[in-house]
Order: sequence, then C-alpha cells, then structure tokens
Amino acid sequence: MFNINCQVAPLLDAIESQAYAEMVKAITKRQEWFNKEVVNMKKKEQKLLKRLDQLDAPKREEARLAAEAEAAASRTDLKKGAKGKRMTAKEKAAEEERLKKEAEEKRIREEEEARIKAEEEEERKRKEEEEKKAAAKDKKGKGKKGKEEENEEPVEETEEMKIEKEKAEINAEMEQLKTTIKQFEEKSALCETHKAHQTEQADVPKNIELIEKTGERKHMRGSLDLVATDLLRERKAYVLCHVLRNEQDEEYTENIVIDGSCMRTPEEDIKWAEE
Repeated sequence: MFNINCQVAPLLDAIESQAYAEMVKAITKRQEWFNKEVVNMKKKEQKLLKRLDQLDAPKREEARLAAEAEAAASRTDLKKGAKGKRMTAKEKAAEEERLKKEAEEKRIREEEEARIKAEEEEERKRKEEEEKKAAAKDKKGKGKKGKEEENEEPVEETEEMKIEKEKAEINAEMEQLKTTIKQFEEKSALCETHKAHQTEQADVPKNIELIEKTGERKHMRGSLDLVATDLLRERKAYVLCHVLRNEQDEEYTENIVIDGSCMRTPEEDIKWAEE
C-alpha cells in the first residue's frame, strides 16, 4: 500500500525499491509459521513416544522379573555348591555391596512402577470420562435401531485389548505427524528458495508498470511529471508488473508475483489443484 499524493516519478521509485522487499518479508513470515508448526508437531511426537513407552512398561517389567528369577536361581545353585565354605572378608564385603545395590535397584524400580501406575490410572480415568461423554452424546442421537442395539450384550474389552487399541491409535497418529512434519519442512525449504529468488530479482533492472485487473496499462513511465492522483485512484488495487518486448519488438506485460506454492499449506495445495 502506497501514498499516491505525490508525483508519479517518486511513487514509481518507491514501488520499485519496496515491492520486492515486501514480498521477501511476506515469504519470511510464512516460513517462520511453518517452522513453528514443525517444532510444535515434534513436541507432540515426543509425548506420544513417551506414552507408548509407558504402555510397553508392564511387558518390560515382566521380562525383567523373569530374568531376575533366573539369576536368583543361578545364585542359589552357586550357594549350594559353596555350602560349608567359609567366606573371606573380601567376599563378605562384596556380598554385602551386592545386596545393598540390589536393594537400591529394587527401591528405584518400585518408585518407577508407582509413578507409571499413577500415570496409567490418570490416563484410564480420562479415557473413561471421554467414553462416557461420547456414549451420552451417541445415546441422544439414537433412534429405535439404536435402542435395540443397546439391548445387545456389549463385548467387554480386556485391559490388554485396551492397551493394544491405544497403541494402534498412537502409532497411526504418529505416522500422520511424520508425514505432515516432512511436508512442512519441504514448504520451509521452498520459502527459502523463493526468498533468494525475489532478492536476486530486486537487483535486476526492470521497466515497472501498474495495470488494472482488466489488463489496462497506466503507462507510468510516460506520466512521470503528473500527480499520481490524476493517473491512479485512491483505495484501489493495481497489479504490479514489468514491461517486456517480444520477438517482434512489441511491448507486453508480465505480472510480478510470489509463487503461491511456498505460501500454501499441504491442505490448501489439494484445494488449489482441485479448483
């Protein structure tokens, strides 16, 4: 947007010097938005990974307990073989250190198990509350068929089934996140390419012109001494272009624009292609 209460010559100079700078500024702003969204999506991805780790914790604990039981049985066999043999002071100290270390590891495991259990309980309550709300909402919209379905005996999900279902949902969400992150990173790189192009084009000499949306040229170069308000109208948008010559040495105009591909989101790309 420019003030046209001046001669055409300084207005044209201002447009020529600022137009590309404004385009680079607009692309930079969009690139910053893409980058911010990528950071937020990666944070969400980390939260989902942490939740998956929590869901897998019981299986890991079961495997750990089995390994400990096997190790304990092995130690018992060793003690039986060494029965009657008196332990030296060094062996006694080593055994005490081992027992102390095992006790500390057990304490840490119990604290971790308690934390995981508390988080799982909190997550379970949250999901139950969501399911109750969803069920209440569905119940309102059900007709006669819905009432008949309510009379059918529901299949009770086991805890293991619930865990597997949640893991499948998380994995599906993570796959979608990875796809979107890649698309947004590609958009950011495209913005960088177009910024460099517009910066380069700013230094290329051009015959700047304004045209109306109907295609009518305002012939700015031939009206440099006129007051701009005599040639242009206030509160009206004009298309910025530059004048070129074809093989027959005839003038034609070419719009100066930002490639919209670097500004659109992937969803907007789909709509744009359809239209």
